[in-house]
Amino acid sequence: MLPEQDDFLEKLFREHFNELELYAYALLKDQPDAREAVQDAFHIACTKIEAVMESPNPMGWMRLTVKNLARNRRRQRSREMLLLLPLEEAGETPVQGEEGWFEFLEQCRAVLTPEEMELLMSVVVEGAPYSEKASDLGISVWACYKRVKRSLEKLRHGLER
Repeated sequence: MLPEQDDFLEKLFREHFNELELYAYALLKDQPDAREAVQDAFHIACTKIEAVMESPNPMGWMRLTVKNLARNRRRQRSREMLLLLPLEEAGETPVQGEEGWFEFLEQCRAVLTPEEMELLMSVVVEGAPYSEKASDLGISVWACYKRVKRSLEKLRHGLER
């Protein structure tokens, strides 16, 4: 990146990060996810710095990027929660719900490795942020996201059989 591009992006970051984070929070209703969305938006801005600088409204460009990232995060969370929807229905009657829950967990354990199961339980069920799990595992947030996605796909295919 050229020095003037670096200065431009740094100024944009310093002046508008908090504003963009509040905007992302309004869309996501989750502080860690909001912060990650804004950080991802600035990462995208780094890769497309010419487009940001040439934009007549760089802040509008950033807001649109944050909005798209937030929408993608909400969509991903919805997909993850669809997997767990039958559990909520099973919980209507306590005895069947508990048995259904244990049966479902056993089916999941038969399909997934213990590491995949632990990651899915913490991110999908407990709602742990990707950044937290990535830090625990010593991997990037993107790698953590991809592991969750692959584990969910593996689980869906395994449970369909």
